Amino acid sequence: MQENPYGIPDATQQSSMRQTKHSGPGIASFLLSMSSGIALLVLFGIAGYMESRSPTGIDKNDPSTAVLGLALIAAGMAQFLAAILGLVGLFQADRKNCSQSWAPFSACWQSCCLGV
Repeated sequence: MQENPYGIPDATQQSSMRQTKHSGPGIASFLLSMSSGIALLVLFGIAGYMESRSPTGIDKNDPSTAVLGLALIAAGMAQFLAAILGLVGLFQADRKNCSQSWAPFSACWQSCCLGV
Protein backbone atom coordinates (compact mmCIF):
# COMPACT_ATOMS: atom_id res chain seq x y z
CA MET A 1 0.00 0.00 0.00
CA GLN A 2 1.36 3.38 -0.96
CA GLU A 3 1.58 6.13 1.64
CA ASN A 4 -0.13 9.40 0.96
CA PRO A 5 2.61 12.05 0.68
CA TYR A 6 0.21 14.89 1.44
CA GLY A 7 -0.94 13.60 4.82
CA ILE A 8 -4.61 13.64 3.85
CA PRO A 9 -6.41 10.58 5.26
CA ASP A 10 -8.43 8.46 2.88
CA ALA A 11 -12.07 7.53 3.44
CA THR A 12 -11.34 4.53 5.68
CA GLN A 13 -9.13 6.61 7.98
CA GLN A 14 -11.58 9.51 8.14
CA SER A 15 -14.35 7.40 9.65
CA SER A 16 -12.04 6.11 12.38
CA MET A 17 -10.71 9.63 13.06
CA ARG A 18 -14.14 11.16 13.63
CA GLN A 19 -13.78 13.78 16.30
CA THR A 20 -16.34 14.20 19.00
CA LYS A 21 -17.60 17.64 19.90
CA HIS A 22 -18.11 19.23 23.27
CA SER A 23 -21.57 19.05 24.73
CA GLY A 24 -23.68 22.14 24.01
CA PRO A 25 -25.71 21.78 27.21
CA GLY A 26 -22.46 21.28 29.13
CA ILE A 27 -21.03 24.56 27.87
CA ALA A 28 -24.32 26.36 28.55
CA SER A 29 -24.42 24.84 32.03
CA PHE A 30 -20.89 26.00 32.76
CA LEU A 31 -21.53 29.57 31.63
CA LEU A 32 -24.87 29.79 33.42
CA SER A 33 -23.52 28.34 36.65
CA MET A 34 -20.53 30.69 36.62
CA SER A 35 -22.60 33.81 36.00
CA SER A 36 -25.37 32.92 38.47
CA GLY A 37 -22.85 31.77 41.08
CA ILE A 38 -21.01 35.07 40.91
CA ALA A 39 -24.37 36.87 41.04
CA LEU A 40 -25.29 34.93 44.19
CA LEU A 41 -22.04 35.89 45.87
CA VAL A 42 -22.50 39.56 44.97
CA LEU A 43 -26.14 39.53 46.09
CA PHE A 44 -25.26 37.96 49.44
CA GLY A 45 -22.61 40.64 49.86
CA ILE A 46 -25.19 43.34 49.14
CA ALA A 47 -27.60 41.76 51.62
CA GLY A 48 -24.88 41.71 54.27
CA TYR A 49 -24.13 45.36 53.63
CA MET A 50 -27.81 46.28 53.83
CA GLU A 51 -28.12 44.37 57.11
CA SER A 52 -25.11 46.05 58.69
CA ARG A 53 -26.07 49.51 57.45
CA SER A 54 -28.84 50.02 59.98
CA PRO A 55 -28.99 49.06 63.68
CA THR A 56 -32.39 47.39 63.28
CA GLY A 57 -31.40 45.36 60.22
CA ILE A 58 -33.04 45.21 56.82
CA ASP A 59 -36.35 47.03 56.53
CA LYS A 60 -38.86 44.48 55.29
CA ASN A 61 -41.06 47.14 53.70
CA ASP A 62 -38.26 48.71 51.67
CA PRO A 63 -38.62 48.15 47.89
CA SER A 64 -34.89 47.50 47.55
CA THR A 65 -35.27 44.53 49.90
CA ALA A 66 -37.96 43.08 47.64
CA VAL A 67 -35.77 43.56 44.56
CA LEU A 68 -32.85 41.92 46.37
CA GLY A 69 -35.04 38.96 47.34
CA LEU A 70 -36.31 38.52 43.79
CA ALA A 71 -32.76 38.70 42.44
CA LEU A 72 -31.65 36.03 44.92
CA ILE A 73 -34.53 33.79 43.87
CA ALA A 74 -33.73 34.32 40.17
CA ALA A 75 -30.05 33.48 40.71
CA GLY A 76 -31.02 30.34 42.63
CA MET A 77 -33.36 29.28 39.84
CA ALA A 78 -30.57 29.87 37.31
CA GLN A 79 -28.33 27.57 39.38
CA PHE A 80 -31.04 24.92 39.31
CA LEU A 81 -31.39 25.26 35.54
CA ALA A 82 -27.61 25.01 35.18
CA ALA A 83 -27.66 21.80 37.23
CA ILE A 84 -30.25 20.28 34.90
CA LEU A 85 -28.23 21.31 31.83
CA GLY A 86 -25.10 19.87 33.43
CA LEU A 87 -26.76 16.51 33.96
CA VAL A 88 -27.97 16.51 30.37
CA GLY A 89 -24.43 17.31 29.24
CA LEU A 90 -22.92 14.54 31.35
CA PHE A 91 -25.15 11.85 29.91
CA GLN A 92 -25.29 13.02 26.30
CA ALA A 93 -24.18 10.36 23.84
CA ASP A 94 -21.71 10.94 20.98
CA ARG A 95 -19.85 13.68 22.82
CA LYS A 96 -16.47 13.89 24.48
CA ASN A 97 -16.15 11.81 27.59
CA CYS A 98 -16.80 13.30 30.99
CA SER A 99 -13.19 14.23 31.74
CA GLN A 100 -12.93 16.40 28.61
CA SER A 101 -16.30 18.12 28.72
CA TRP A 102 -17.56 21.35 30.28
CA ALA A 103 -20.28 19.56 32.23
CA PRO A 104 -17.99 18.26 35.05
CA PHE A 105 -16.55 21.73 35.58
CA SER A 106 -20.08 23.07 35.84
CA ALA A 107 -21.05 20.34 38.31
CA CYS A 108 -18.07 21.18 40.56
CA TRP A 109 -18.87 24.91 40.51
CA GLN A 110 -22.56 24.26 41.23
CA SER A 111 -21.75 22.06 44.20
CA CYS A 112 -19.66 24.91 45.62
CA CYS A 113 -22.36 27.53 44.98
CA LEU A 114 -25.30 25.46 46.16
CA GLY A 115 -23.36 24.34 49.24
CA VAL A 116 -23.16 27.96 50.37
